[in-house]
Amino acid sequence: LLLDQGSLPYQLPAARQERLAGSSAREGVWVMATKLTDTNQASTTMESQGSSRMTMSRVTMVLALLTIVGIADFLLNVAVLHFLRPDVNPMLDPMSNYAVGPYGFLLTAADIGLGLAALALTFGLYLSIAPPGRSYVGLFLLGLYGVSVLLAGIFPIDVGGEATTFGTIHNIVGNISFFGFPIAVILLSLGMGKDERWRSFRRSALALSMVIVLTVILTIVGSNLGMGYGVTQRIANVAALVWMLAVALHLRSVAQGALAQQPSRVR
Repeated sequence: LLLDQGSLPYQLPAARQERLAGSSAREGVWVMATKLTDTNQASTTMESQGSSRMTMSRVTMVLALLTIVGIADFLLNVAVLHFLRPDVNPMLDPMSNYAVGPYGFLLTAADIGLGLAALALTFGLYLSIAPPGRSYVGLFLLGLYGVSVLLAGIFPIDVGGEATTFGTIHNIVGNISFFGFPIAVILLSLGMGKDERWRSFRRSALALSMVIVLTVILTIVGSNLGMGYGVTQRIANVAALVWMLAVALHLRSVAQGALAQQPSRVR
């Protein structure tokens, strides 16, 4: 006996089945190609960002090195002048007096080196410290300090009773750098705590900033009392150089750490 199995299921024609299969295959290839393109674009973007960070880190290292070289240039030239110019009393006379007379070019070279060092440090800190930790006022004052020191080296101080235009410019930029630098270092040191790469250095930078403020106060007192102005000014300059050197060394360390975290080459 034949059993009634009901009607057979409907089947698509073979040609239509082949067309549907081909369409599905093409859609699969298109999806895979789209995903591959997106992956390649993301990879290219990451590689581009990595390359940009590496370039920035290298530039920061160069700026830190320029800062260190500029500080060394200043210290070396000023130290030599203390031996070559015994007529200038380091206890009473300001360092600017070295610019007038024999070997005055050494102080000019010293001021140019320090001014460039301050400008290099300004740009280095801008690149290294994250935006939340940047003190733009501090960076501006540090850059202004660098420009003022450069101008102070170009325009010598007046020694004697006669006032000159060069001497007036020297006094103006000298006061700008003298009073602006302590404010700059305090603001910059406070901001370092908002960047994790600089947070550990914040306390040291702030302590050095307080030393700078104290030496500036001593210099003002010495000037008003007419005693010890030369030596207090030199102490204030040394304190400023120590802060700049310590910050430059940490800047170099941060840049080295950033380079070490990047792949050895960008593909």
